[in-house]
Amino acid sequence: MERKEAEKIVHRDLPGVIKEMLKGLPIKPPDGLAKQIYDSSFEGLVTNLTDGTIPLTPGDRLTLQLVESTGALTFKLTDTSGNITNL
Repeated sequence: MERKEAEKIVHRDLPGVIKEMLKGLPIKPPDGLAKQIYDSSFEGLVTNLTDGTIPLTPGDRLTLQLVESTGALTFKLTDTSGNITNL
C-alpha cells in the first residue's frame, strides 16, 4: 500500500477506532485524550498499514478488532490510586 492511501485510511478510520477503545474505560475519558491518542498513534498506524502489519477489512476499513489483533495500538492508563486500565 502506498503511504498516501494509508494516510487517508488512518485519517478516516482512526477516530472511530479510538472511540471504540475509549468505550472500555470505567469513567468518562478526560478531555483531549482522544486527540492525544490520535496524534501519538497516527504515524505508527500509517507505517503499519504500508508495511502490511495491520490488515484491512474487505472494504478497506481499519477497525478496532484488526488493530487489537496485531497489538499495534495499546494504551495503559493509570489513575491516582495506581489502578491500571488497558485499552
